[in-house]
Amino acid sequence: MNAKDFEKDRPFSALRSRAESHLARTTDHIVPINGVSPETTQDLIHDLRVHQVELEMQNDELRRVQGELETVRDKYVDLYDFAPIGYLTLDGKKRILEANLACSELLGTERKSLIHQVFHHFVIREDRDIFRDYFNRVFTDNTRHGCELRLQRDSENTQFHAQIEAIALQHGEESPGQCRMMIMDISRRRQEEMELQLAAKVFENSVEGVMISDAKGQILRVNRAFSLVTGYSEGDVVGRSPRVLRSGRHEKKFYSKMWLRIKEKGAWQGEIWNKRKNGEVYAEWLSISAIRDERGNVTHYVGIFSDVTEQKLSEERIKNLSYYDQLTSLPNRRLFQERLKQAMVRAHRDGQWVAVMFLDLDRFKTVNDTFGHAIGDLLLQKTAERLQQCVRASDTLARLGGDEFTVVLADLEGQQAAVKGAAAVADKMLAALTRPFDLPGQEIVTSTSIGIALYPQDSDTISDLLRYADSAMYQAKAQGRGNYIFYSQDIQVREVARARMEQDLRNALEQGSLELNYQPIIDLEDDTIVGIEALLRWNHPDWGSVALAEFMSLAENSCLVLAIGEWMLEEACRQNKAWQAMALPAVRIAVTLSARQLRHHDLAETVQQVIYRTRLDPAYLALEITERVAMRDPLVISEILSRLKSLGVWITIDDFGSDCFPLANLRRLPIDIIKISGGFVHTCANEPDDAAIVSTIIAMAHKLRLKTHAKGVETMAQQAFLREHRCDFAHGFLYTSPLTACEMERWLRSRVGRA
Repeated sequence: MNAKDFEKDRPFSALRSRAESHLARTTDHIVPINGVSPETTQDLIHDLRVHQVELEMQNDELRRVQGELETVRDKYVDLYDFAPIGYLTLDGKKRILEANLACSELLGTERKSLIHQVFHHFVIREDRDIFRDYFNRVFTDNTRHGCELRLQRDSENTQFHAQIEAIALQHGEESPGQCRMMIMDISRRRQEEMELQLAAKVFENSVEGVMISDAKGQILRVNRAFSLVTGYSEGDVVGRSPRVLRSGRHEKKFYSKMWLRIKEKGAWQGEIWNKRKNGEVYAEWLSISAIRDERGNVTHYVGIFSDVTEQKLSEERIKNLSYYDQLTSLPNRRLFQERLKQAMVRAHRDGQWVAVMFLDLDRFKTVNDTFGHAIGDLLLQKTAERLQQCVRASDTLARLGGDEFTVVLADLEGQQAAVKGAAAVADKMLAALTRPFDLPGQEIVTSTSIGIALYPQDSDTISDLLRYADSAMYQAKAQGRGNYIFYSQDIQVREVARARMEQDLRNALEQGSLELNYQPIIDLEDDTIVGIEALLRWNHPDWGSVALAEFMSLAENSCLVLAIGEWMLEEACRQNKAWQAMALPAVRIAVTLSARQLRHHDLAETVQQVIYRTRLDPAYLALEITERVAMRDPLVISEILSRLKSLGVWITIDDFGSDCFPLANLRRLPIDIIKISGGFVHTCANEPDDAAIVSTIIAMAHKLRLKTHAKGVETMAQQAFLREHRCDFAHGFLYTSPLTACEMERWLRSRVGRA
């Protein structure tokens, strides 16, 4: 009898009570039945009582079991209805026969409304084929199956990811052809999985290297970027300590501070040098973070780093470009000034002196122009090496540019020590630079001129100290080169005078105080005038006539030379056109171009504009450049002269023979006339060597189909020699001294019949 049957037979207890009462009344009056003795009857009654007790015990057990079953049933009902997992039963047509409350909530439909609905209704359209195949497989395989679907809530019209598992009810059970199904909302799990997948992809595909270690520092995971940067695969490092990457550049103290920071703050970041698998040392920017559990205990460490080696190299290159000369690797002007400032601050604090030395190589431009820039650069490099050996490690040797070097001698104890120390270094440098330089294919001998200024004696500003040392250096050059001079008050006086002269020259240009003088150019064959030399003159109101070389050096070192040169060119062309308008001989006017003019980007346009404004035929204009200027960069000079030549003007090389001009370069220049240096012309009549040079120049020029012009002819003997060797033209004091425009006009009128 099961619990349900027992529950149906509750009247049995009342029947038992009546039976017990009847037995109690009759046992005392037992009468033999059909010959059965009272004793036998008594035994039967005893047996009945024993069975009665057994029945009572069984009845009590049944009641206990029934109670337990009811408790279990109640628990089952509670678990079934209120379980977080949805349970339902489907028939073979996918109709819902039974569902719990969790299923009702998941599907967003009241439980009573779920009954008899087709489960397909809750599967989104895109997944219905998946569910159909799955449902059929449940009955075919007759085993428990799982499947993921996207279901739809009716009440909210929203979707969620669900995990379903179903099992078919076997034939012989109460409900064959049915299946029981479990539904779980796995949307959060799917989201977490997606986040984990995303995190895994980010971890693996990050451009930064990532390393994860346990609390003891053993490596657990590394990503692809880690392997690309370090050269170590994951298998190489998992289970090992990050110390495998140490470069040896950092002391133990560095790592102690790093881990102390991590312990106190939970993180550290900074630049660190590590070593790749191939032994190469590289720089990385590293960030280390400690990962803690809910109790605050460290469980892992995460290190994220990026290779900044190229960045460091770029920064170093930028630093070198900013602070170091690229040719000699010496400090440049910027770093020199910073070092000088620091030395002056220390000297002021400690009562010390500082010496500033300014060096300039003598005749470096000649070397550079004669042998080329490659030899010139090599000479500068060798010079820097020798100068470096003459100073202390605490001193600063710098290259300001070109052939200019500077030195800061710091920490000098007093004036006497400063003077002696600077003089001793200067002597070493002069001796070092007088030794020949063995360069490829050349042995070059050079020297240097040095100017020295002292802090705090001469000035307490960087600009003045450098300027005073520069002035002293120019004074050393003026006194014969290859020596050194300390800055003095006399030099300052001269500098003031020089500055005043520069200002006066500027005023002279603005006020029209400059003027041109002229000398005629004579054809030596027939003694006729073929040209006129234009000579610049400056009559200073206080100093009188200022030598051309003196004030033109001022002009060359400033921007005045361009303005003066253009004025001179236009004035000469205007005057020549005016003489032609007077019916005077139409001859060429010769104007000398400065080096700065020649290299100015719009020289050809300037000349063209002057010709246009003055209306002078360009055939009556000759432009002269010195041999030294032509030597500086023959290819560039040739291109410039070609543009000028295309205007129709004449081109003359002045002072030919004063420098070692390569003849191979001469034939490349688009020139018309070679003007022989006056130094050779002065002695050609009585010095055989100079006579040979002049005659050779004339013969060479004629071979190249060029005209020759002798400069500075003063005697009849010189003229006779030049005529004998068929020199074409000449000018000088033999014919006339430089004349003003009015004087030149009268001289031309006197020569009209001979022109």
